[in-house]
Amino acid sequence: MISWGPMRRSNNKLPLIILLIGITFASINATSASQRKIHLVNIGWHVGIIVPVDNVLKRNLPETFDFSDSKYIEIGWGDKTFYQTSNPSFSMAFNALLKSTSSVIHLYGFNQTIRTTFKDAEIIELDIEEDNYIKLLYFIHKSFTLNADGSAQLKGPGLYGKENSFFYAANGQFHMLNTCNTWVANAIQSAGIEINSNSIITSDSLMDAVRNWLEVNKPL
Repeated sequence: MISWGPMRRSNNKLPLIILLIGITFASINATSASQRKIHLVNIGWHVGIIVPVDNVLKRNLPETFDFSDSKYIEIGWGDKTFYQTSNPSFSMAFNALLKSTSSVIHLYGFNQTIRTTFKDAEIIELDIEEDNYIKLLYFIHKSFTLNADGSAQLKGPGLYGKENSFFYAANGQFHMLNTCNTWVANAIQSAGIEINSNSIITSDSLMDAVRNWLEVNKPL
C-alpha cells in the first residue's frame, strides 16, 4: 500500500515557506521605501538642492504648492541683490560678502531629467533616510520669511522665467562665513550628512566635503 503521509507533511511546509519569502520581500521593500533621493547641483558659484515633487514634499514644505505641475524643484538661498541679478558683477559679490542687507530663497520647478536640465553642472546624488529627509524639508521651511497668514513672501520672478521659478524672502544673514553654500551644507547636515558646515564657503568646498563623506560611508 502506498502511504501519502510524508507527502502531506512536506506540503504543510509550503505555506510557511511562502510566508517567509513574503516577509523577506516586504522587509526589502520597506527598507527601500524609507530611503529618499536628493541631488546637489553645482552651477559654478552656487550649489542647489534638488528634491522630487510629491505629497511628502508638499506636506512638509508647503511653499512648494505652486509647483505641483513640476517633477523636481531646485532650491537655493543667498544674498537678495546678488542672487536676483542674472549677471552679477564682482562688486555685487563683494557687497554681498561684507554688507548684505537681506536674503532670499529661490525655487525652480522643472520636468525634464536632472541631467538634462543641468547638463553642464556637477551633480551628486544622495540617499537619506525618510526621517532625515523630513528634517531637511523642515530646515528649508524654517528658512522662509512668512506673512502673517503663514504664506511665503514672494519677491519676484526667478532666474529661469516667470512661470516656473520665483524668489521669496528668507531668514538668515548672508556674509563671508555664511554663504549660499554654507546654507546648503547646514541643510544637508540637518539630514544626517555629517560634514563640517563651518568650513564650507565655496561650491567646490561643499562638493569636496560631500564626496569625502560618501567615500567614508560607502557600503563595504
